[in-house]
Amino acid sequence: MVYNVVFWMNSFPHKYGIHATISPRMLITMLTNDHNRHCKLKIGTYEWVHEESDNSLHMRTSGAIA
Repeated sequence: MVYNVVFWMNSFPHKYGIHATISPRMLITMLTNDHNRHCKLKIGTYEWVHEESDNSLHMRTSGAIA
């Protein structure tokens, strides 16, 4: 959740930032947001997300709220 908040805070230019039209994410990483990749889920939707696992019979996904 913290990653998501920081990602979106850095995706838009700040009012008192070092540049008026370029976001901090663009200044540092030279990457822009892709709407088709980053804006798929509505807030509050229930989704299954991938979990790292080995080749056992344990679940490889878990439920999460976007």
